[in-house]
Amino acid sequence: MQATAIDIAMRAISGHLVARCIQVVAEAGIADQLGDDPQGAEMLAAPAGVDADALNRILRLLVAHGVFNASPEGYRHTDASRLLRSDHPRSLRAYARMMGADWQWRAVGSLGHSLATGETGMRYIFGIESFDYLSAHPAASAIFDAAMASRAALDVESIVEAGAFSRFPVIADIGGGNGSLLRAVLDVASRSRGILFDLPHVAGVAPPHERIEVVSGSFFDDSLPQADAYLLRRILHDWQDAEARRILTAIRAAAMPGARVLIVEAPLPEGNEPHPAKGLDIVMLAVVGGRERTLDEYHSLLQATGFRWIAATPTPSGTALIEGEAV
Repeated sequence: MQATAIDIAMRAISGHLVARCIQVVAEAGIADQLGDDPQGAEMLAAPAGVDADALNRILRLLVAHGVFNASPEGYRHTDASRLLRSDHPRSLRAYARMMGADWQWRAVGSLGHSLATGETGMRYIFGIESFDYLSAHPAASAIFDAAMASRAALDVESIVEAGAFSRFPVIADIGGGNGSLLRAVLDVASRSRGILFDLPHVAGVAPPHERIEVVSGSFFDDSLPQADAYLLRRILHDWQDAEARRILTAIRAAAMPGARVLIVEAPLPEGNEPHPAKGLDIVMLAVVGGRERTLDEYHSLLQATGFRWIAATPTPSGTALIEGEAV
């Protein structure tokens, strides 16, 4: 039966309830408690320290949306619910916990303020922006870092295949976090060297690698290292255009003519079709203060900061590898 206008509107109106149920189940570790055999809500609730009746009602809604399955014997995993397990190779548990964290939820809850003013909910509720908040709250920062690592794991294979990195003797990963992407790149670019650049409290805890030099600093305040290629994985979307231009300008100042910048982002489609980047753009509006962009908008950023557009290669992870050349 075709959905009516009321059906479509009601699903949209109540969509936050499904998201919230996934987040609290992920926080409680329910997917980790459920193995291969079916279990009832009482068995799942006890080790998680949650209320069995409340859990049963939450799981009932998630079953209706394909996250978990239900049988007379109890709840079972679906492919989607397995992604909420901590031990899944493509685990999204940390990402769900981060999206449901109090600071995120309260910032998104202030979306009306963002609509009226353009200001983030973070600034309105907490008086500071998200990265400053995370710097002051280590527990929230740890969940955020784990969430970003899980997102990176989904991107890495696609980026490595698309990048042809062996052509670059020195590759700098700007804002590269714990270096997981750079290490994967160097696994295939066996003659290349890497430079991991990030804030001291981030880069300082990256696992050592014999071909990676760790350089601590801020891309807003410090000179960037010289390299043949500069990786920016999901960095520019955290910032408005003025800050994005500052980052690219800093790279251009360090780069020799002919060096490449390799931007990994999930570009917005030009049309009106559903797309994950459109939801993420609202997170950027309410929480982070950045924005998602179309390929044309990335083209404009490169052109304005001394780079020539080379290509945008789509990847299976939903990202694109956007390549520019320093001129």
